[in-house]
Amino acid sequence: MKAKDLSRRGFVKTTGAVGAGLVIGFNIPWLQGCTGATALPVESGVQTNAWIRIDPAGFVHVVYDDHEMGQGSSTGFLMMVCDEMEADWAKIVWEPVPTDPSNWVRTISTGGSTTIRQGWTPLRNAAAQAREVLKASAARRWDVDASECIAKEHKITHEPSGKSLGYGELAEEAVDLPVPEDPPKKAHADFWLIGRSTDRLDLPDKVIGKTQFGMDLRLPGMLFASVERPAQFQGSIRSFDDTAARAVPGVVDVFEVEGGIAVVANDTWSAFKGREALEVDWDPGPFASQTSETLKARGRALENQTGDLEREIRLEFDPDRVATFNLTLPEILTLVPSENINVSAGGLETEGTKFTVRVPAEFVTPDEVDHLLLTVRDGKPIYLSDVARVRDAFKDRTSFSRLDGRDNVTLSVVKRAGANVIQISDYVKAIVAEAERRAGGTVEFDITFDMSKMIRNMVADLENNILTALLMVTSVL
Repeated sequence: MKAKDLSRRGFVKTTGAVGAGLVIGFNIPWLQGCTGATALPVESGVQTNAWIRIDPAGFVHVVYDDHEMGQGSSTGFLMMVCDEMEADWAKIVWEPVPTDPSNWVRTISTGGSTTIRQGWTPLRNAAAQAREVLKASAARRWDVDASECIAKEHKITHEPSGKSLGYGELAEEAVDLPVPEDPPKKAHADFWLIGRSTDRLDLPDKVIGKTQFGMDLRLPGMLFASVERPAQFQGSIRSFDDTAARAVPGVVDVFEVEGGIAVVANDTWSAFKGREALEVDWDPGPFASQTSETLKARGRALENQTGDLEREIRLEFDPDRVATFNLTLPEILTLVPSENINVSAGGLETEGTKFTVRVPAEFVTPDEVDHLLLTVRDGKPIYLSDVARVRDAFKDRTSFSRLDGRDNVTLSVVKRAGANVIQISDYVKAIVAEAERRAGGTVEFDITFDMSKMIRNMVADLENNILTALLMVTSVL
């Protein structure tokens, strides 16, 4: 194994910031390139952003610059250290960073579910380093070979003699020993904590309200905002009266923002009450008739459709009419998506003398698109219906179903509740047999799944059981 020598001077500099004991630094790769840290100035020049510290009382402190966002990553992080070190879970201490803000200047970032995935190797390596250094420390005190020592249950034991020392007893003596760069890691089969259900370390403080969340942050002169928005998707503001809102005690200002009206106040309650006092005349927009119930109904109508072409609304632009309004086709490609957010210009396709622009399926009917404003020229509005025809159509077929490299069509038969699946199966098979006969070998038919086979077997077993029972009763009589 390669060793990275950390001198006593280097450890003294390190432990001066975090307390006495053994400190093992490690680097988590996803934060490389961030603002440099001065928390662990080891002589190797490696900028570490987290470390494991063992204090003289034997407690193992794990510090890492990540945030616990409710997924239990802090607990999982510490479990890896505990298992790899063969430590006592009751003596593992989670220390959120920074413990000393003056010595921790690295940019802190959390996201992408990377804490465990990207910390798995470097953290376990650091824990293994701590374990091996403690073994070396005990071996030196006993004047024995380190290979005769094992780490178990938060202590180092010399197997031939049975002597043992706790981690805390060895921590201070271990600071001037070389740290192995690539220590042996435990096999997965030897994990006794990793992968086991463990009480979350972050929950107790959350239950009693001690944990500070982002919404708990308070700064001098801090204000709070609440935004009133339209009830309908893509609704807009016609006008609003903020007189009553401004009269609410604590309200500082009211102004329009993108998609709504913001009420700013000295506290959240005043912001909420001010928002409730607003008088707004809303334009419900193109989806005024759309509700949760209409969307559910549409979903129910589509849920059992298989193999259908996907609907789309198409805009067929007439070049002559486009020229009449002094528009150009490249301009339309820009105007359509910019003036009407839900309309995507897509690509133009020549279709005789027409040009087709596809619209995504957010619109349910062509009527919703027909009267959308395209642009304004010389003070006169130009609508889509002035230069294009709106059609309810289907998307072009982009894929084909294949089986064993050949095109195929799949048909599924679903029975209603209470129907006889065996009778339905026999009826479908008869239809398939007739279709196969008419095809004359030009089309291959194959039944890939038949529920009736299982039902027939169940019925046959039941009949056999009933017959057996009758014979037994007869023989007894």
